[in-house]
Amino acid sequence: MRLGISIFPGWKEIKSEQMELIKKANEYGYSQIFMGIGPGTHWRTPVTEAFKEAKEYLELANKLGYYVFFDVNPEIFRELSVSPQTVDKFKDYGFSAIRVDYGFSVEQIIEMSKKIKIELNPFEFPLNELDSFLQKVDMEKVAVSHNYYPVYYTAISLSDAVEKSKRFKEKGLSVGAFVDNSKFRLRTTVETLRFKTPGYAGRLLFLAGVADRILIGDPVPYEDDLLSLKNSFIGDSVLFNVITEREVKQQEQLIHLVCEVKDFMLQCRSNGNVECEREEVNSLEKGNVILNCKDNRSIIIGLKDTYGIVDKSYRLGEIVEKELLDFKPTRISLKIVKL
Repeated sequence: MRLGISIFPGWKEIKSEQMELIKKANEYGYSQIFMGIGPGTHWRTPVTEAFKEAKEYLELANKLGYYVFFDVNPEIFRELSVSPQTVDKFKDYGFSAIRVDYGFSVEQIIEMSKKIKIELNPFEFPLNELDSFLQKVDMEKVAVSHNYYPVYYTAISLSDAVEKSKRFKEKGLSVGAFVDNSKFRLRTTVETLRFKTPGYAGRLLFLAGVADRILIGDPVPYEDDLLSLKNSFIGDSVLFNVITEREVKQQEQLIHLVCEVKDFMLQCRSNGNVECEREEVNSLEKGNVILNCKDNRSIIIGLKDTYGIVDKSYRLGEIVEKELLDFKPTRISLKIVKL
């Protein structure tokens, strides 16, 4: 799982905070930066000036190994005196990729991809031309990233995000999406995830198949927001918090699972050594985490309520955000904590 932040060079009043954010996020394992150089909700810095301001951010980001991309459209090209034939200027300037927002033909995008990596806008690119396009470009130089929507109630639905992403992901393209932070609550891709924690929103977007890259769209998130998203994934495994009333032994605090989806449960293989000394149970409710000591200490996670599960089954605890189980994850990690 690749995580990212957003930087806005034109917002000069928060420059020092944004520079520190690049350093802090890097320490937490964030590896991508979306950079917005157009005027925004809190600033009206001209594009040419914001582009110059971006240089200092880029120098730091490149030094730390970030992948950095920014939005382009015909208006920004005119402001910066750039054409599809001269986009290598952006690569020389320090950008890893450009996000082709709107206003370009497929032929122009193909031309640009020969000089710099391209991020497609899934709501602008014509899907009926996707197969032909991919035959004419280097797949390694193409990715996809959704919009964010700062105005309340204008972001897209989860179902629309899933449907759009599916068409690109099934072609093998990486897809990015945005979540907001608790300071601004503005730049999110999916409306129903506005006001959710970055960690919750990021896990849902990943589990629903919307994105394999999650970026915090709002600037200068609190440290808690950075940690919320960081601590929601271990590699490509989604982390679930499990609460229990008993003491938790060290070897049980973090358990990694590979799961097979059944109708009523996830049946999982564990890498941990979880002891069977606890209260035996014979029922299963959604969100319950059950240790099956009869079957080589496999772990069962309830997707639906049922009764009469196998003998020698013991309750480990209960998943807090059980609605995320509706997406039937197959690679998960459990963090077990005492209430």
